[in-house]
Amino acid sequence: HVLVRLGTNLWLSPMHRVRTEALGWVEPLACVGAVRELRVCELHNFVVEGQQPIFVENVEVSTIGTQCNGSHDAQWPTQALWGSELIVKLLRQHPAWPNIRFGDEDRFLAVLKSEAF
Repeated sequence: HVLVRLGTNLWLSPMHRVRTEALGWVEPLACVGAVRELRVCELHNFVVEGQQPIFVENVEVSTIGTQCNGSHDAQWPTQALWGSELIVKLLRQHPAWPNIRFGDEDRFLAVLKSEAF
């Protein structure tokens, strides 16, 4: 995966939103000290009540369904979906809920990321 490292121990996908005091919700490459790296690893995301953000390594990060005001554009269907409670409702339909593990070729995930969705 091409990931973005923030600090010492936090790697995020380039599209995952983080919130900074100065910039609000942004993609991690917009953060001071961000480094793009190629890594072979598992990525984890979380569903929390109310789609609230969480802190990881002292960085505020979005969880699944967090509405990242100023960063998500509701005109884009995938951004509207992933920044809403609807994505959580759809994930609950996955047979492995609540411990879903998506592979690179997972059709369920491909549909959720599709512009046609």
